[in-house]
Amino acid sequence: MLPQAGPKRSAEVFSAWLQNHPGVEWISRDRSNEYARGANEGAPHAQQIVDRWHLLKNWTEVLERVVRRTHATLEQRQAASGVAVFAHPKRQRSHREKAASQAARKLRHARYEQVVAWYKQGMSLTGIAEQL
Repeated sequence: MLPQAGPKRSAEVFSAWLQNHPGVEWISRDRSNEYARGANEGAPHAQQIVDRWHLLKNWTEVLERVVRRTHATLEQRQAASGVAVFAHPKRQRSHREKAASQAARKLRHARYEQVVAWYKQGMSLTGIAEQL
């Protein structure tokens, strides 16, 4: 596995790693120019794709910019129209909803405490997962 951070995150290191691992057909990577250059030099035939996490992160950033821009435009139009728009008050939760939320929180906290106790006893993460 290639190092993810630090001084070894360079095109040269990645290129050398790829050359020592012939047969790589796909390279899943972030937008790093260093990794792009290393991939092009070390495995020029390999198909480069964006990994799922970065794809979702990039999509989210674009969506946030579009929503901010659209929201600002809508606010300007609303202000220019002279019509006041009042926010709807937040609905108060019922006693039953509050009790259910508190019960769920207590259950989550009890599970958390049990996990911490198992971990302090030296149980492995796999063992803890199996217990849960």
